[in-house]
Amino acid sequence: CSLTYGASIMQDRDLNEYSPSRSLSSKHLSCSHRLCDTGSNCKTNKQQCPYTVNYVSENTSSSGLLVEDILHLQSSDGSGSGSKSNSSVQAPVVVGYVRLIVSL
Repeated sequence: CSLTYGASIMQDRDLNEYSPSRSLSSKHLSCSHRLCDTGSNCKTNKQQCPYTVNYVSENTSSSGLLVEDILHLQSSDGSGSGSKSNSSVQAPVVVGYVRLIVSL
């Protein structure tokens, strides 16, 4: 097997698992947030927004909490030197932070 282009350029990067507790900008979404669609899973609007996703794999799902954070992206001009015209973008994202993966 050979690495694809995308995989080979990431070998020199230290990729850590995301943890909201280690981020200065993360915020748990409350049940009153417009992206929270939990039906009767919320007892109050101030409660953290839970989510559950059922996957195509038989009897497999994940559940956790919705978290809002800022994704910091950096790009270069593609010259390989990385110093000509670097720019950064801050993108707000909402992710499901998995607490438990269930496979029955």
